[in-house]
Amino acid sequence: MTIEQEAGDRTGAGRNGARAPLNLHTMAGAKHTDLAARCLSSIVKYCNQPIHVIVHDDGSATPDDVARFQEKVPGGSYIFKRDADPIVNDFLAKYPACRKLRDNLVYGIKIFDIQILEDGPELAYTDCDIVFVRPVAEFFRLPPDPAAGGVFMKDPLQAYCLTPRQLLRNPKLHLADRLNGGLLHFRRADFDWDLVEWFVSHDEFTIHPYWKEQTAWSALAAATKCWYWDEDWVRVITKRHELTERVAVAHYVSSFRGLIQYAPEDGRESDPPVTVAVRPFEECTRLRFAASRTRWFLSRARRRLFSIGRAPGDRQHRQR
Repeated sequence: MTIEQEAGDRTGAGRNGARAPLNLHTMAGAKHTDLAARCLSSIVKYCNQPIHVIVHDDGSATPDDVARFQEKVPGGSYIFKRDADPIVNDFLAKYPACRKLRDNLVYGIKIFDIQILEDGPELAYTDCDIVFVRPVAEFFRLPPDPAAGGVFMKDPLQAYCLTPRQLLRNPKLHLADRLNGGLLHFRRADFDWDLVEWFVSHDEFTIHPYWKEQTAWSALAAATKCWYWDEDWVRVITKRHELTERVAVAHYVSSFRGLIQYAPEDGRESDPPVTVAVRPFEECTRLRFAASRTRWFLSRARRRLFSIGRAPGDRQHRQR
Protein backbone atom coordinates (compact mmCIF):
# COMPACT_ATOMS: atom_id res chain seq x y z
CA MET A 1 0.00 0.00 0.00
CA THR A 2 1.34 3.44 -0.93
CA ILE A 3 1.60 6.36 1.46
CA GLU A 4 -1.12 8.11 -0.50
CA GLN A 5 -3.41 5.11 0.02
CA GLU A 6 -2.55 5.06 3.72
CA ALA A 7 -3.52 8.72 4.06
CA GLY A 8 -6.68 8.04 2.09
CA ASP A 9 -8.92 10.36 0.16
CA ARG A 10 -11.67 12.13 2.09
CA THR A 11 -12.92 14.25 -0.78
CA GLY A 12 -15.63 11.76 -1.71
CA ALA A 13 -18.46 10.13 0.15
CA GLY A 14 -18.12 6.91 2.05
CA ARG A 15 -19.61 3.63 0.95
CA ASN A 16 -23.38 3.46 0.47
CA GLY A 17 -23.69 7.21 0.88
CA ALA A 18 -22.18 7.25 4.38
CA ARG A 19 -19.75 9.96 5.36
CA ALA A 20 -16.14 9.28 4.43
CA PRO A 21 -14.02 8.79 7.54
CA LEU A 22 -11.94 11.60 8.95
CA ASN A 23 -8.20 11.00 8.72
CA LEU A 24 -6.92 11.41 12.29
CA HIS A 25 -3.13 11.57 12.41
CA THR A 26 -0.93 10.77 15.38
CA MET A 27 2.76 10.05 15.98
CA ALA A 28 4.10 7.10 17.95
CA GLY A 29 7.06 4.78 18.13
CA ALA A 30 7.78 1.43 19.70
CA LYS A 31 7.95 2.90 23.21
CA HIS A 32 4.43 4.31 23.05
CA THR A 33 2.56 1.66 21.06
CA ASP A 34 0.36 0.53 23.94
CA LEU A 35 -0.30 4.08 25.10
CA ALA A 36 -1.28 5.09 21.56
CA ALA A 37 -3.56 2.08 21.23
CA ARG A 38 -5.40 2.92 24.42
CA CYS A 39 -5.78 6.60 23.59
CA LEU A 40 -6.70 6.28 19.92
CA SER A 41 -9.19 3.52 20.62
CA SER A 42 -10.95 5.87 23.05
CA ILE A 43 -11.24 8.53 20.35
CA VAL A 44 -12.67 6.07 17.83
CA LYS A 45 -15.11 4.79 20.47
CA TYR A 46 -16.35 8.13 21.77
CA CYS A 47 -16.47 10.25 18.59
CA ASN A 48 -19.70 10.05 16.61
CA GLN A 49 -17.72 10.78 13.44
CA PRO A 50 -16.24 7.92 11.38
CA ILE A 51 -12.48 8.04 11.93
CA HIS A 52 -9.52 6.49 10.15
CA VAL A 53 -6.44 6.55 12.39
CA ILE A 54 -3.06 7.12 10.73
CA VAL A 55 0.04 6.59 12.88
CA HIS A 56 3.26 8.29 11.82
CA ASP A 57 6.14 6.15 13.01
CA ASP A 58 8.94 8.09 14.72
CA GLY A 59 11.52 5.71 13.25
CA SER A 60 11.39 3.03 15.92
CA ALA A 61 8.16 1.10 15.23
CA THR A 62 8.26 -2.53 14.10
CA PRO A 63 5.70 -4.76 12.35
CA ASP A 64 4.94 -6.27 15.78
CA ASP A 65 4.06 -2.80 17.06
CA VAL A 66 1.71 -2.31 14.13
CA ALA A 67 -0.03 -5.61 14.81
CA ARG A 68 -0.38 -4.82 18.51
CA PHE A 69 -1.82 -1.37 17.77
CA GLN A 70 -4.29 -2.71 15.21
CA GLU A 71 -5.63 -5.23 17.70
CA LYS A 72 -7.00 -2.25 19.69
CA VAL A 73 -7.64 0.05 16.71
CA PRO A 74 -8.82 -2.11 13.78
CA GLY A 75 -8.30 -0.45 10.43
CA GLY A 76 -5.61 1.88 11.77
CA SER A 77 -2.80 2.59 9.31
CA TYR A 78 0.93 3.12 9.84
CA ILE A 79 3.27 5.31 7.82
CA PHE A 80 6.82 4.24 8.54
CA LYS A 81 9.37 7.03 8.71
CA ARG A 82 11.67 5.28 6.25
CA ASP A 83 8.86 5.42 3.66
CA ALA A 84 7.88 9.00 4.44
CA ASP A 85 11.42 10.42 4.43
CA PRO A 86 11.96 10.57 0.64
CA ILE A 87 8.62 12.26 0.00
CA VAL A 88 8.83 14.70 2.90
CA ASN A 89 12.50 15.56 2.33
CA ASP A 90 11.87 16.20 -1.36
CA PHE A 91 9.13 18.68 -0.47
CA LEU A 92 11.18 20.32 2.30
CA ALA A 93 14.07 20.96 -0.11
CA LYS A 94 12.32 24.29 -0.69
CA TYR A 95 12.32 24.99 3.06
CA PRO A 96 15.79 24.22 4.47
CA ALA A 97 15.05 25.46 8.00
CA CYS A 98 12.01 23.19 8.18
CA ARG A 99 14.11 20.28 6.89
CA LYS A 100 16.74 21.00 9.55
CA LEU A 101 14.08 21.03 12.29
CA ARG A 102 12.62 17.71 11.16
CA ASP A 103 16.10 16.16 10.97
CA ASN A 104 16.92 17.24 14.52
CA LEU A 105 13.58 17.15 16.35
CA VAL A 106 11.25 14.17 16.14
CA TYR A 107 8.27 16.46 16.76
CA GLY A 108 8.87 17.90 13.29
CA ILE A 109 6.94 14.89 12.01
CA LYS A 110 3.87 16.24 13.82
CA ILE A 111 3.78 19.47 11.86
CA PHE A 112 5.40 18.68 8.50
CA ASP A 113 4.52 15.09 7.64
CA ILE A 114 0.82 15.39 8.37
CA GLN A 115 0.54 18.50 6.16
CA ILE A 116 2.57 17.03 3.30
CA LEU A 117 1.09 13.53 3.31
CA GLU A 118 -2.56 14.38 3.97
CA ASP A 119 -4.56 14.88 0.78
CA GLY A 120 -7.85 16.16 2.18
CA PRO A 121 -8.72 19.84 2.74
CA GLU A 122 -8.39 19.61 6.53
CA LEU A 123 -5.88 18.28 9.06
CA ALA A 124 -6.86 16.45 12.22
CA TYR A 125 -4.12 15.48 14.66
CA THR A 126 -3.90 14.11 18.19
CA ASP A 127 -0.95 13.27 20.39
CA CYS A 128 -0.82 9.62 21.43
CA ASP A 129 -1.36 10.54 25.11
CA ILE A 130 -4.81 12.15 24.74
CA VAL A 131 -7.78 10.18 26.06
CA PHE A 132 -11.44 10.75 25.28
CA VAL A 133 -13.47 9.85 28.37
CA ARG A 134 -17.06 10.50 27.23
CA PRO A 135 -19.03 10.60 23.97
CA VAL A 136 -18.67 13.77 21.90
CA ALA A 137 -20.65 15.06 18.92
CA GLU A 138 -18.98 16.39 15.76
CA PHE A 139 -15.80 17.13 17.69
CA PHE A 140 -13.50 17.57 14.70
CA ARG A 141 -15.09 20.51 12.94
CA LEU A 142 -13.87 23.96 11.96
CA PRO A 143 -14.96 27.00 14.02
CA PRO A 144 -18.09 28.94 13.07
CA ASP A 145 -15.94 31.88 11.93
CA PRO A 146 -15.10 31.09 8.27
CA ALA A 147 -11.97 33.25 8.51
CA ALA A 148 -10.49 31.12 11.31
CA GLY A 149 -7.89 28.58 10.26
CA GLY A 150 -8.83 25.92 12.77
CA VAL A 151 -9.22 24.96 16.40
CA PHE A 152 -6.66 23.89 19.03
CA MET A 153 -6.62 22.98 22.70
CA LYS A 154 -5.18 25.24 25.39
CA ASP A 155 -2.17 24.58 27.59
CA PRO A 156 -1.81 25.65 31.24
CA LEU A 157 1.38 27.47 30.21
CA GLN A 158 2.75 29.59 27.40
CA ALA A 159 4.76 26.49 26.48
CA TYR A 160 6.97 28.04 23.82
CA CYS A 161 10.60 27.82 22.74
CA LEU A 162 11.44 31.50 23.24
CA THR A 163 11.38 34.02 26.07
CA PRO A 164 9.03 36.99 26.57
CA ARG A 165 11.96 39.27 25.80
CA GLN A 166 12.59 37.54 22.48
CA LEU A 167 8.91 37.90 21.61
CA LEU A 168 9.16 41.62 22.43
CA ARG A 169 12.21 41.98 20.19
CA ASN A 170 10.44 40.36 17.23
CA PRO A 171 7.39 42.55 16.50
CA LYS A 172 6.61 40.53 13.36
CA LEU A 173 6.06 37.41 15.47
CA HIS A 174 2.59 36.85 16.92
CA LEU A 175 1.60 33.83 18.99
CA ALA A 176 -1.70 32.38 20.14
CA ASP A 177 -2.39 32.41 23.87
CA ARG A 178 -1.39 29.17 25.64
CA LEU A 179 -1.73 26.97 22.58
CA ASN A 180 -1.14 23.25 22.93
CA GLY A 181 -0.30 21.50 19.67
CA GLY A 182 -1.34 18.07 20.91
CA LEU A 183 -4.85 18.24 19.48
CA LEU A 184 -5.89 20.25 16.45
CA HIS A 185 -8.18 20.54 13.47
CA PHE A 186 -6.78 22.89 10.84
CA ARG A 187 -7.55 23.99 7.30
CA ARG A 188 -4.64 22.87 5.11
CA ALA A 189 -4.96 25.84 2.75
CA ASP A 190 -4.11 28.12 5.70
CA PHE A 191 -0.79 26.41 6.38
CA ASP A 192 1.70 29.18 5.54
CA TRP A 193 4.99 27.49 4.69
CA ASP A 194 6.83 30.80 4.33
CA LEU A 195 5.77 31.85 7.84
CA VAL A 196 6.86 28.53 9.33
CA GLU A 197 10.19 28.64 7.47
CA TRP A 198 10.80 32.20 8.71
CA PHE A 199 10.00 31.23 12.29
CA VAL A 200 12.02 28.03 12.53
CA SER A 201 15.02 29.74 10.91
CA HIS A 202 15.46 31.66 14.21
CA ASP A 203 18.13 29.46 15.76
CA GLU A 204 18.25 31.68 18.83
CA PHE A 205 14.84 30.40 19.99
CA THR A 206 16.31 27.56 22.03
CA ILE A 207 15.25 28.04 25.65
CA HIS A 208 12.94 25.02 25.24
CA PRO A 209 13.92 23.43 21.90
CA TYR A 210 11.41 20.58 22.24
CA TRP A 211 8.60 23.21 22.09
CA LYS A 212 9.69 24.67 18.74
CA GLU A 213 7.13 22.68 16.74
CA GLN A 214 4.38 23.75 19.13
CA THR A 215 5.49 27.37 18.87
CA ALA A 216 5.37 27.13 15.08
CA TRP A 217 1.77 25.92 15.34
CA SER A 218 1.09 28.87 17.63
CA ALA A 219 2.42 31.29 15.01
CA LEU A 220 0.17 29.68 12.40
CA ALA A 221 -2.79 29.84 14.77
CA ALA A 222 -2.17 33.54 15.45
CA ALA A 223 -1.88 34.31 11.74
CA THR A 224 -5.21 32.62 11.04
CA LYS A 225 -7.04 33.63 14.26
CA CYS A 226 -7.71 30.04 15.29
CA TRP A 227 -10.22 29.20 17.99
CA TYR A 228 -9.86 26.96 21.06
CA TRP A 229 -11.81 24.09 22.48
CA ASP A 230 -13.24 25.16 25.85
CA GLU A 231 -10.82 24.29 28.66
CA ASP A 232 -13.64 22.96 30.84
CA TRP A 233 -14.12 20.20 28.28
CA VAL A 234 -10.64 19.71 26.78
CA ARG A 235 -7.67 20.11 29.08
CA VAL A 236 -4.15 19.13 30.05
CA ILE A 237 -4.39 17.17 33.30
CA THR A 238 -1.74 18.12 35.85
CA LYS A 239 -3.58 17.05 39.02
CA ARG A 240 -5.92 14.14 39.65
CA HIS A 241 -8.85 16.36 40.69
CA GLU A 242 -8.75 18.18 37.33
CA LEU A 243 -10.41 15.20 35.65
CA THR A 244 -13.92 16.38 36.48
CA GLU A 245 -17.23 14.93 35.28
CA ARG A 246 -17.39 17.71 32.70
CA VAL A 247 -14.07 16.87 31.01
CA ALA A 248 -14.47 15.05 27.71
CA VAL A 249 -10.85 15.05 26.52
CA ALA A 250 -7.83 14.66 28.81
CA HIS A 251 -4.22 15.23 27.73
CA TYR A 252 -1.55 13.53 29.85
CA VAL A 253 1.78 15.10 28.89
CA SER A 254 4.93 13.25 29.90
CA SER A 255 5.41 15.06 33.21
CA PHE A 256 1.98 13.95 34.42
CA ARG A 257 1.45 10.74 32.48
CA GLY A 258 1.17 8.68 35.62
CA LEU A 259 -2.22 10.28 36.19
CA ILE A 260 -3.65 8.46 33.16
CA GLN A 261 -4.31 5.49 35.44
CA TYR A 262 -7.26 7.44 36.86
CA ALA A 263 -8.87 8.03 33.44
CA PRO A 264 -11.79 5.61 33.01
CA GLU A 265 -11.53 3.32 30.00
CA ASP A 266 -15.19 2.23 30.00
CA GLY A 267 -18.51 3.03 31.54
CA ARG A 268 -19.82 6.10 29.71
CA GLU A 269 -20.61 4.64 26.30
CA SER A 270 -24.35 5.07 26.87
CA ASP A 271 -24.08 8.76 27.80
CA PRO A 272 -25.54 11.12 25.18
CA PRO A 273 -22.83 12.81 23.07
CA VAL A 274 -21.91 16.30 24.24
CA THR A 275 -21.08 19.17 21.92
CA VAL A 276 -17.80 20.70 23.05
CA ALA A 277 -17.87 24.49 23.00
CA VAL A 278 -15.22 26.47 21.13
CA ARG A 279 -13.92 29.92 22.06
CA PRO A 280 -12.59 32.74 19.85
CA PHE A 281 -8.92 33.49 19.28
CA GLU A 282 -6.78 35.09 21.98
CA GLU A 283 -3.26 36.38 21.43
CA CYS A 284 -0.27 35.72 23.65
CA THR A 285 0.63 39.27 24.57
CA ARG A 286 4.03 40.09 26.00
CA LEU A 287 2.42 40.74 29.39
CA ARG A 288 0.60 37.41 29.39
CA PHE A 289 3.77 35.63 28.36
CA ALA A 290 5.81 37.25 31.14
CA ALA A 291 3.14 36.46 33.74
CA SER A 292 2.98 32.83 32.62
CA ARG A 293 6.76 32.48 32.72
CA THR A 294 6.84 33.95 36.23
CA ARG A 295 4.21 31.47 37.43
CA TRP A 296 6.18 28.64 35.81
CA PHE A 297 9.40 29.63 37.61
CA LEU A 298 7.57 29.89 40.94
CA SER A 299 5.94 26.50 40.41
CA ARG A 300 9.28 24.93 39.53
CA ALA A 301 10.86 26.46 42.63
CA ARG A 302 8.10 25.00 44.82
CA ARG A 303 8.52 21.56 43.25
CA ARG A 304 12.25 21.67 43.82
CA LEU A 305 11.73 22.74 47.43
CA PHE A 306 9.31 19.92 48.18
CA SER A 307 11.37 17.35 46.24
CA ILE A 308 14.41 17.77 48.48
CA GLY A 309 15.32 14.32 49.69
CA ARG A 310 13.39 12.55 46.91
CA ALA A 311 15.06 10.46 44.24
CA PRO A 312 15.82 12.46 41.07
CA GLY A 313 13.54 10.20 39.05
CA ASP A 314 10.58 11.26 41.21
CA ARG A 315 10.92 14.93 40.28
CA GLN A 316 8.68 16.30 37.58
CA HIS A 317 9.92 18.43 34.70
CA ARG A 318 7.37 19.66 32.20
CA GLN A 319 8.36 18.64 28.69
CA ARG A 320 6.06 16.98 26.16
